[in-house]
Amino acid sequence: MQKNVLTSWLRRMTATASILLCLLIVSGCCVGQVDVVAIEPAIDVIVPEYEAYLTADTNLSAGDKATRARTIELLRKLLSEAKAGGTQ
Repeated sequence: MQKNVLTSWLRRMTATASILLCLLIVSGCCVGQVDVVAIEPAIDVIVPEYEAYLTADTNLSAGDKATRARTIELLRKLLSEAKAGGTQ
């Protein structure tokens, strides 16, 4: 049962992070941009929880963990660039 709860939580967090990442990427090229100030608080909650999950999950390979860690860093970089007003 514990594994099912963890898997369900991971799917929700991954879906949420993916949606937020897509919104952040698309907002740079659309009229009516997504406000970074609105997204940042959600990212500030999701990312630390996801990082804790990555550290604790013994079922993920080192490669899987590294890939997911790079995704987190990309999300942080995109958020930082959006806050700065463009690419750096």
